[in-house]
Parts: sequence; C-alpha cells; structure tokens
Amino acid sequence: MVLSLTNPSLISLEMAACGLPCVELASESMVATFGAAGPLTLAEGDPIRLCEAIEGLLDDPQRRQGASRRGLALVAERSWDAAALQVIEGLRTALA
Repeated sequence: MVLSLTNPSLISLEMAACGLPCVELASESMVATFGAAGPLTLAEGDPIRLCEAIEGLLDDPQRRQGASRRGLALVAERSWDAAALQVIEGLRTALA
C-alpha cells in the first residue's frame, strides 16, 4: 500500500517492477496518471475502502496475479531510452 497524497510516488512503480500488486490512493493525480482501471489498484482515502482494496487482492489469487501482470507490463515500457525519446519529442514539439 502506498499513500501518495500529492503527486504519483515512484514507490508504487518500484513495487510494480517487483511484481507486487499495489494499492494506492485514488487521488486526482493517480487517476489521471494511471486511470481508474489501470495497473494499480486505486482506493478512496478512507480506511474501510483501503482495507477492502487490500482484502480484495489477498482474497482473490486471480485478481492479485492480474494486478501483478499489469504492473510488470507498465514498468516494462519504462526505460531510459523511452524517457529520452519522450524528451526529444517534447523538445521537437516545443520548437516546431
């Protein structure tokens, strides 16, 4: 469980890179970054909702494995080469 109260934390991505399913706060920035049905399990910032999200992963092996696979797929796309290409494209767009 990661509780990013401002911007998306790298900790949830590090958890995903290890194959760990991650429960994160469903903050506006997290939903905008990963989507409501994205690779991280997003839960409202209420203790009951967080507990339900964690229990849902613990009680359902298929759901847990799916979250693990989606997290690994998310971080597989992230590399220094991919980040460099994003910077280059951003610079080209800004200079055009």
